[in-house]
Amino acid sequence: MYDKDLIERVCSLSCTRDDVARSQTAVKYDTEHPFKKYYSLNTVKGACDKYLRREWDDRFLANFACRYLWVLSGGFDDGVVEELSSIESFLKDLIVDDLDSLSFFYEDYTDDEPRENIKERIKLFESYDYILATQSSWRAVYVMIGPFAEENGDQFVMLINDNAKEYMIIYSDFIDNGYADAHFSFVSADEHIALEKKLRSDGYTLLSRSEEYYYSVTEE
Repeated sequence: MYDKDLIERVCSLSCTRDDVARSQTAVKYDTEHPFKKYYSLNTVKGACDKYLRREWDDRFLANFACRYLWVLSGGFDDGVVEELSSIESFLKDLIVDDLDSLSFFYEDYTDDEPRENIKERIKLFESYDYILATQSSWRAVYVMIGPFAEENGDQFVMLINDNAKEYMIIYSDFIDNGYADAHFSFVSADEHIALEKKLRSDGYTLLSRSEEYYYSVTEE
C-alpha cells in the first residue's frame, strides 16, 4: 500500500516541511499510472505562487519539487505502470527534469532575480501543459548536433504544431537516438537546421526553452 495521505497532501499543497523533507526512499509511492493521476499544472503553479507570496521559502519550494517529481515517477520503481503516447512520455520526462532542476533552487545561487526565475519557470510549465492538452496536433523532429553529441547521446528535439504554427526547441537525452514512430522523426543535422529556418521564415511562433543553446551550436 502506498502513502496515500502524504501524496494527497503534496498534490493539494497542504504538505508540511516534514512531508517534503523526508528521505525520498522512505515513502511508498503509487506505481499505477502516477503521471496521469497526479500531474497538474495547478499544483506546480500553486507551489510557485506560495513562494512568490512568501508563504514558502526557497528550501520549502525546492523540497516540494523533489517530492512531487518522485510522486509523478512512482518512486522510480521498476514496476511503474504507465500508458502514455510517445509525446506524453517525452513531456513527462521534460516536466520531471524541470522539477528536478527546481529541486536545486536556491535564492543565493540563481543566475537572475529569484522571483523572476520562478515566474519564467511557471511560463515553461504552462507551455508544457498547453502542448499536453493539444498533443494530437504536435510532431517531434529531432537530431544529434554538437561536439559531444555522439559520446553523450544528446539531442535537440523540435516539437512542431503545424495547425497553430508554433514550435519549441528542447535539448534532451530522453529518446533513444534513431527511434521513430508516428510522432517522432530522426533527421540529419542539415535537415534539422533547414527545417528550423523554414519554420522561422514561415512565421511560426517559438515557445521558448532551449533555442539559445541550439543556435549557439548550429551557428558555430
